[in-house]
Amino acid sequence: MQKKKKRIIILSILLILICPIVINALMLIPCKWASGNNVWVGFWGSYLGSMLSAGAAFVILYIQRKDNHKENNNNRQANKVENAENRKLQINEIHYRQELNWLGDFRKAIVENVNVYTPHNLLYIINTLLQDEYTQAQNQEVQDKTNKLLEKYVQADTTVGIIMPTSMNDNLLAYNNKRKEMFSFLCNIINDLQVIGYAILTIKSPGYRFTQKLLDRCTSTELKNILLGQEGPIYKTIELWLENKYKEILNRFDDFRLSSIDCVNAELNRINQILQKE
Repeated sequence: MQKKKKRIIILSILLILICPIVINALMLIPCKWASGNNVWVGFWGSYLGSMLSAGAAFVILYIQRKDNHKENNNNRQANKVENAENRKLQINEIHYRQELNWLGDFRKAIVENVNVYTPHNLLYIINTLLQDEYTQAQNQEVQDKTNKLLEKYVQADTTVGIIMPTSMNDNLLAYNNKRKEMFSFLCNIINDLQVIGYAILTIKSPGYRFTQKLLDRCTSTELKNILLGQEGPIYKTIELWLENKYKEILNRFDDFRLSSIDCVNAELNRINQILQKE
């Protein structure tokens, strides 16, 4: 590019120097068509004036076209950048709306899950088991209520599990692990409460003996040892186990509820940052 510019400058200088010499030489040539030197000079003056005007016009046109071309390129580049930014904003907006809709469904499922896990349902069952006169009818009620409660646990946990994305961030992974732990804990509690209902009825029978099938249903090693008489008087130790287990249920429920709130708030903050991305 630099060499080309140098060549143009050199040629321009040569033309400026040579043209007058050539013109002067041409003017010395006698012309039989011209009536005199004045006519010949006038012809060359008009001709050269026209050529200079045309050359100047050409140079101006060339410069304008070059500037216009440069300006058009700059405008095209600016438009490309602007269009790319607009497309990115549109994509972010769509992503934001999708994530916000997901969060609405996720929050609804979590609220339902927490409501189902509320300890009040288990408290009623535990109080029934602690009745002095625990009857066959009460045991049937305990078995029915625990089965229905287990169905609600499964339905609520499944709903949350379906909504959970396949690719999870650290926040969702932590909550998902907490959700699985809570679900497993409550299922085990339901199972052990059913075992205790049958065990209390069995204790009231003269010469009772727990079947191996009932013992194998125990998910808690401590409860199994209680039924085997290794922890002291069975009925008293069952009462103590139920009281301690209910305290654990309350603590786990509070921890799960707070974890659920923290998870939703963290996801809301993450989604709000989508529109702030450059």
